[in-house]
Amino acid sequence: MKLLERNACRRQPRRRERVSGPAARGLTFVVLVLALTFDCAHAATRQFGRILALGDSITQAYFPRGADGGYSWRYPLWKQMIDAQDSFTMVGSLTNNWGGNTAYPVYKTTNVFDRHHEGHFGWKAWEILNGMEVLSDEWRTGTGMSKLSDWLTQYTPDTAIMLIGINDLMLEVNSANIPGELVIVSNRQAAIISQLQADNPAVRIYLCKLTPTTVNSTPPTGTPVAGSTIVPLFNATVPGIAAAATTLYSRVTVVDLETNFPTAHLYDGLHTNANGETNIAARIFAAMHVSDSAPFSISQSITADRTGLVLSFPVTAYRACQVQSRNSLTSGSWSAVTNIPAATVARTLRVTNLLNAATARYFRIQQTP
Repeated sequence: MKLLERNACRRQPRRRERVSGPAARGLTFVVLVLALTFDCAHAATRQFGRILALGDSITQAYFPRGADGGYSWRYPLWKQMIDAQDSFTMVGSLTNNWGGNTAYPVYKTTNVFDRHHEGHFGWKAWEILNGMEVLSDEWRTGTGMSKLSDWLTQYTPDTAIMLIGINDLMLEVNSANIPGELVIVSNRQAAIISQLQADNPAVRIYLCKLTPTTVNSTPPTGTPVAGSTIVPLFNATVPGIAAAATTLYSRVTVVDLETNFPTAHLYDGLHTNANGETNIAARIFAAMHVSDSAPFSISQSITADRTGLVLSFPVTAYRACQVQSRNSLTSGSWSAVTNIPAATVARTLRVTNLLNAATARYFRIQQTP
């Protein structure tokens, strides 16, 4: 048995594996090049499964704002996904906005908005992990109860969208503790991701950078810091959080809500108006509908016997794949060996490909986003 490490997005040198014993009879050698790629040419329906929108006020939204900031980004994202014929359902312990239940228009005659979410107005990432901290002047009635580990006993997300951390920064950072707080809040985000992955090792996570703000922090002690200073510093740590948390089965993708996000899309310097909600939704939708082109480091098991080659490789939940082959490394059309439909769980697959008279055979595995 030979274990090959392949990076899906870098050109690989030609590698020849000489097959000895019965498999070599009548065949000089078999050349194998395996690449795990992620193909944008997918079926009309993408399988996102159970989607968790996890965040704070920007995710829950403020009922009195109505159509101008009271829908949250969840509604325009939902409409885009309906138009794209995506397959999904929303999950969460909440169905309300803060301050009431916004009347969401029925979309295209028959589509009723799925209100479920975990957007908790005013909550920090620390509170997502540990439960709401009761304040001396507590005002957050209707923002939810309990904590992530408890919510995950009620549902298991297949896809999670995280937009959380602004309250940690705004309520804790002062001019003297910036480096330490950046680490603390980053660790909280990492802990949330860890809980999601423990609940579902194949969960797809979209980790959002924080939207810009024009307000200052309000720490209990020390000198406040401008949000326009602290938010970019924190956002610079987000790609590292995502990279460290990405596993073989669980991709953590960064969604950029910072670059060219106008402050005119904020109704109070912090919370998004209708334009801001649409802006966030469009960026999340784009991240969810592009090819997963960043490399995975994966291991494939390859064995050969009299009947052919047996390929063993991992496949992520809710993703179909196709094993393809051709007789040249650099030219010719790829032919399908077999199509493997999507399943609701991650699994390792074995595919047997019969050898033919060709002296060389190259393989690749394409997996839909």
